[in-house]
Amino acid sequence: MVAACYVQAQQDTLYEVGAAEVVAYREQVFSAGTHSWKPDTLLLKQYTPNTLAEVMGQTGMFVRTYSPGTLATPIMRGTYGVQTAIVWNGFNIQSPMNQLADMNLIPSFFVDALEVGYGSQSALYGSGAIGGTVSFGQTSAEKNGLHGKVMLGAGSFQNFQQGVKLSYKNKRYTGRVRYFNQTAQNTYTYTNPTKIGKPTDTMRNAQWWNNGQVIENYFAINKNTKAGLHLWHMQAYRGVGRTMIQNQSRAFQRDDVWRLMGDVKYSKLRTEAIVRFMWFDERIRYNDSAITPILVSDNRAVGLVVEGEYRYKINNRHDVSVGLNNSNSKSSAADYGSPSPVQYKGALFVSHRYRSWGNKLITSLTLRQEWVSLRNTQELPAVSLQSAQKLKILPFIPSIGAEWNVFGSWHWQAKASRLYRYPNFNDLYWNPGGNPNLNPENGYSIESRAGYKKRWGIVQANASAGGYYNDITDWIIWLQGAGGIWTPQNIQRVQSRGVETQAELSARLTAVSYVKVDARYSYTVSTNEKRKSQFDESYKKQLQYVPYHMAVCNIAGGYKRWYININGQYTGKQFVTSDNTAWLPAFYTLNFMASWGHKINALDVEVLLQARNLLNKEYTVVQWVPMPGRNYQLTVQLNF
Repeated sequence: MVAACYVQAQQDTLYEVGAAEVVAYREQVFSAGTHSWKPDTLLLKQYTPNTLAEVMGQTGMFVRTYSPGTLATPIMRGTYGVQTAIVWNGFNIQSPMNQLADMNLIPSFFVDALEVGYGSQSALYGSGAIGGTVSFGQTSAEKNGLHGKVMLGAGSFQNFQQGVKLSYKNKRYTGRVRYFNQTAQNTYTYTNPTKIGKPTDTMRNAQWWNNGQVIENYFAINKNTKAGLHLWHMQAYRGVGRTMIQNQSRAFQRDDVWRLMGDVKYSKLRTEAIVRFMWFDERIRYNDSAITPILVSDNRAVGLVVEGEYRYKINNRHDVSVGLNNSNSKSSAADYGSPSPVQYKGALFVSHRYRSWGNKLITSLTLRQEWVSLRNTQELPAVSLQSAQKLKILPFIPSIGAEWNVFGSWHWQAKASRLYRYPNFNDLYWNPGGNPNLNPENGYSIESRAGYKKRWGIVQANASAGGYYNDITDWIIWLQGAGGIWTPQNIQRVQSRGVETQAELSARLTAVSYVKVDARYSYTVSTNEKRKSQFDESYKKQLQYVPYHMAVCNIAGGYKRWYININGQYTGKQFVTSDNTAWLPAFYTLNFMASWGHKINALDVEVLLQARNLLNKEYTVVQWVPMPGRNYQLTVQLNF
């Protein structure tokens, strides 16, 4: 399936395999005013041996991770991972248990297309898309016949990767199978400032492995009907590395995730009708034998999402879309009680786009209404299953945006929307402490941006700058209550506001060479605007682990089959306490990447070298958890 936001919907006169223009259409057509970032194809190709979390460093996005391979979640516009949607081929894959999607469990080897959307997308994706979206997926683009790829990589800290891709395409069918495996010991050294004399320590129990498979099928049933079916399986084992203040760690986590999705699209003249589904089964097992009694946790969630959408092109100026979404999920965990919690969520959404002559002005309007029915295992006994069904009408979500080509090379865009996040299973049902009476987080978002784009012969430049403001009420926070039990409450009100800038300059020097420089900077203020009590020291303070400053710069160049990229990333200081009395210092990392390709008959050979943290800086992203120093990765890819 074509991943969200990447490929324009094909005309229905084309008789070619590829079902999921379905996803691209909605976000590209009905998201006027949204600022987004897409890596070029060549840059994305260089990250084939890495995970999606490592690719995100190119965007200037702050990714919170404890150490290589561990849980990695984005922090966008002053919000956390539970408030950023991770979207696979148009489906939000945040877990219903903790509302997180781990980007370190998404190999770039499985990603054909990627786009980051900044700001609220609640009207398009519903709960959880407050800070933005990270959309990725697979495309049906492939050469006719049988083709394949083999990837072998090796790097520092006994880091090894293997990948295999086989594909076949004819006029009516495209099939692709991918397999990826990665293992790493992560026994890197670091200076430990918490011990007398600041000795050199070694990271222990941070080993990890993950492997997965993706099976893709695309069918061209006839010139008007296309279909797709995909299966994605991912499993991982990850040790929880000891921190600077621990003598040992014996904790580990196992992940096992299955996802199956499919769709059918019918298009003719001005109409399109799409029906699609995603089924998932995810399991997380955690074990820590270093504490007494031994901590053992086994959590599982299964669910089915079904969606139908109808689109109609009224004329060259107006497009409309209407759709229904139904999501059912069930989770089992000893800490949820019995019977297992079940959630049924539905949504109705309507969108409209207007384009003036010459596309000088583009506007979009989306309206979304969601409702949820759930069984509350902590309020009602198991014998009252029927009466335990409760219907809640969730906040009405409108979104309106506009893009205007002001004059010449200047353009302007703006967007206003409502946003919300429904509590996850942990918030509602964790025992002890879960709060079934929580309200959804909700609020509004406004943003505006101006940009300039110009070409002078072989040189092209574009730059933009903008600002945003989010006001979120009923922010869910876990507080310690009676008897020392922690419980979530709708206490905080958070305001996040900031400035984002971007500039890019590129030049095509000859037919076989080019250079490109791009830089991005963001300034984020995200503060608590409501006291939890009269003694609340977090009032008016910056949220934990939200840096004020983020910057990234890339200098890239290519000559024939050679490619070089130098990447610098700056992260400002992060507060680690809610009263802002303790923080992690700012840090800067410099990374280098080079690749070379050579063709031998039908075999295309590519060699990729990555050098990370070239300056060997010592830094932490999470308090007391050191990140690795200078390290290297060498990868060879064979395409046939």
